[in-house]
Amino acid sequence: MAIPKKGNTAFPDRAAQRELKLEALHECAASAFNERGFHGTSLDDIAAALGISKPALYRYVPNKQALLYRLHGISLDAAEAAVTEGEASPADGIERLRIALCQYIRSLTASSSACLVLMEEGAMTGAAAADILARRRAFEARFRKLVSDGIADGSITPCDPKLAVFSVLGAGNWVSRWYRPGGARSGGDIARAMSQQLVRGLAVDPSRYRLEG
Repeated sequence: MAIPKKGNTAFPDRAAQRELKLEALHECAASAFNERGFHGTSLDDIAAALGISKPALYRYVPNKQALLYRLHGISLDAAEAAVTEGEASPADGIERLRIALCQYIRSLTASSSACLVLMEEGAMTGAAAADILARRRAFEARFRKLVSDGIADGSITPCDPKLAVFSVLGAGNWVSRWYRPGGARSGGDIARAMSQQLVRGLAVDPSRYRLEG
């Protein structure tokens, strides 16, 4: 049997090993924060779940605040990518909104660290909190623009775009609370079904989007 040479994908280098460990850390921390809350989870808890010492954990993250900030950044990266895909479609407003919602919900089922971790009051402060809040507001504004475009082109029923976005994103965000891998439906199935159901309530022609049983 040939021994893998350094640089071979079967023999990951230090940078690749570090990325794998960071991914495991993010998944573990996101799951813990979502289940027990930020204040109810300690770095000791996360280290124990990963099977490493707390000093070893400090090689990857300086403190719990920095870890939460990093998780919010990961989740917003996924959210922004979802709305970008909707914006790039040549379809009308309602379908562009559906595409963005589908990709957004899919990201919530794909990875714990891609979930929009609910920010507890006082969990983040200062510049970190301001940065996340600014990015979240910008993301929601892009979704409102999709709704406004759909109203303008006649594919979405006239409504308040802000309330419409709060409604559809609020429903989508709850997926991260109840979805569990390995169920009867895959994350992709759920994303497709939910996105159709959510935009159906805004569509001028609801028959475009069937309800899945």
